[in-house]
This record gives sequence, structure tokens and C-alpha cells, in this order.
Amino acid sequence: MLLALYLFIITLFIIYDLIPIINMKNWKVFIVYTIFIIFSFVLDVLSVFHIKVPSPAVPIKNIIEFIFKL
Repeated sequence: MLLALYLFIITLFIIYDLIPIINMKNWKVFIVYTIFIIFSFVLDVLSVFHIKVPSPAVPIKNIIEFIFKL
């Protein structure tokens, strides 16, 4: 049931946001938007099937500490 809701919401995003971007022929925005939609859909499907996704907080913290030498 939850997966059907996610599919419905993503379909709405595609209809109301992605199709006008295609009509304007703004391909860079289209590619970035499509990547974000696919990424969010994959995370939603993993969530529905109760697959734990590791938190990105620790790697982000390590990258920031490396960059700024904290």
C-alpha cells in the first residue's frame, strides 16, 4: 500500500514538474531532477521493504574534518 502511495506521488511530480521541464528543453535541469527522483524512489522502496540504509552523517563529518583540518 505504501509503495503504491510513493508511486502515485512520484507520478504527480513527473506530470507537474518534469513534463514542463522537457517542454522547455532544459536538459541539465531535467537530468538533475530525474536523478533526484530516482534516488528518492530507491530510498522509498528500501524503506517499504524495511531495509536499513546507513546514515551518511559519519562520512560527511569525516569529509568536513578532512577539508577543514578540524
